[in-house]
Formats: sequence, structure tokens, C-alpha cells
Amino acid sequence: MENFTGVIDTREDIELVKDNWNISELVAESAPLNWKQKIAPELPHYPVWNQSKSSSCVAFSKAKQVSIRVFNLTGVWIDFSPASIYQLRNNKPNGGMNIADANDIVNTQGVTLEALMKSQNLDEAQINEVERTDVADLLAKGMAEAVVSYFYVPINIDRIAQTIEAGKAVSMLLYANSNEYSRAIPQVIDPNLTYENAPIRHEIVGVDYFLDQNGVKRIFINDSAHFGGFVTRELTEDFIEKRVTLAEAIDIFSFNKGVPETPKPKYDGTIISLQKCLQYEGFFPKGVAFVENFGPITQKATRDFQVKYGLHSTGVNVVGPKTVAKLKELYP
Repeated sequence: MENFTGVIDTREDIELVKDNWNISELVAESAPLNWKQKIAPELPHYPVWNQSKSSSCVAFSKAKQVSIRVFNLTGVWIDFSPASIYQLRNNKPNGGMNIADANDIVNTQGVTLEALMKSQNLDEAQINEVERTDVADLLAKGMAEAVVSYFYVPINIDRIAQTIEAGKAVSMLLYANSNEYSRAIPQVIDPNLTYENAPIRHEIVGVDYFLDQNGVKRIFINDSAHFGGFVTRELTEDFIEKRVTLAEAIDIFSFNKGVPETPKPKYDGTIISLQKCLQYEGFFPKGVAFVENFGPITQKATRDFQVKYGLHSTGVNVVGPKTVAKLKELYP
């Protein structure tokens, strides 16, 4: 297998991505896990995607995350187009892609349907030349109007599993050499290999978690590059800890102001009661589990609440005395 560097991030880029929102605000560390033995038929079998001879693994991972999240929300499988992300990369026409750039493209410019922009089984030149029609762009803009956010997931097999349990596929940036990765269960063989000198830098998508027949934890992944002929792999805890350098999940948010039949919450000073009040106001997203974590989502919602009620002309990220007083007045 030849070298593959479909991810162009430097170590500094990766650390900046880790500074983004943390999955802990959406999935509590105490969220229940159901580690159990599974055999192949019990694992999810999403459509096999193939990036062929292109370096578009990041775009393939992001598009597949969107497809899986939409499927988990609606029960309908839709193939979204990696090409619609990859063609907008800031390093074009060079191959590979920066992860933060891909996240920004999905957030601001959207992703369209595979039926409108073919991506599968194309080489580098072909995927760069796929026609981008007005209809494709129109549908991508519709996706961009949804609030799609990326969340850093701690590189820990239980936290990755908890995120998957919450219905969010996890993209993982890994590095390896050919001997380590061209197998169904990748192994750490070269203890001196570093991210900077690794011949393979690649992003894949974790879609399930399970115990193998020996009771060992595994993360089940989809791989669009098909190294060694494998379209799925099983990542061990050891491989994740030593070879995965970034993990991310996405969520798609909607915001609706409380309607008459929605029980009006009560503010009792806890973060969860704050989140419920902010959701009733239409500032905290629906479909998000309430977690006792004052993270960026809650901070922004608090700021919007403060601006609405004139508590601070520009908004602040803390719940001060005036904000508490207003919450107690509105939600006694």
C-alpha cells in the first residue's frame, strides 16, 4: 500500500480543533453504556463508500457523519456528497484536506446529495471535476441553514462509545504505517512512529461499539479508503490510545420557543434548570440532553437570553445576579 496522507493538519491544527465544543456538554460522562458481545450481523451495515484513488478521506468522513446523524434522527438513509465538501477545500488543487476547513464548509456552505454530485469510485482528478449545478448548491445551502456543530470527543474508548450510543457517529484521525493498518484489527507495531513521520494519516468513522468473543472492547468503523481490501475495521483500546490523535462528533440542532402544551420549567439555580428555561425561550436547542455542564452551547444561549431582556448591551457568558433575578421572575 502506498503512502496516504489525506489529512493535512499539523499538530498545531489538531490542538486548535480540540479547543472547540466538547461532547461532554451533550453526553454526560456518566451516560449509560451497554458493552456486550456482538457478531457481524448485529453490527450496523451502512452503505459502503469508496474514495478510490482520491485523497478525500476527510470529506468522506464528514459526509458520512451527516448521513448517519440524519438517519438516526429520521430513520431514512440519505447519501450526502463528499465531493461537495472536497471541492471547496482551501488548499485546492492540492490533495488532502484540513479537518477544521471541512468542518467550516459543512457549517457555512452545507453538503448536497450524492445523487447530485457523484463522489464514489473517483480518482483525484475526477472528484475535483464533478459538475456542481445550481440545484446541488441550492440543496447544500438548505443543509447549511441547519445548525450543524462539531464536538471534540476525548480520545477514550468509553467516551467514544458513549457518543456513538447517543446516536452520533465519531470521526477519528489516525496515523499508522501499512503493516499496522492493512488488517481487519489494526495493531501498534512500531513504537517509534509519530504523527509527523507516519506514512498514513487518515480519517475514518466509528459507528458502533461492542465486545469481541474474548470480552475485549472494540470500536467498529467504516473506512472509505479500503486499505488491505477492508471496508470495515475494529479498533482496539490500545490502538485508539496510541494512534488516534483527534475524535469528533456532529449534531444537528433545531430551536423552537416553548408552546402552550410544553410544561413551563422552574429555575432552581442548577445548570440543567437554566438549560430548560433557555430551551423554553427558544435559545437552547431541542433534542439535546440536559447535562450539568456550562459549555459553549449554554453560554451562547445565556448570552442570547441576556440580550433579549436587556441585561447587558453586548451579552456576557456568565449567569450574574441580574440574570438570576430575571430567571426567577420568569420561571418561579
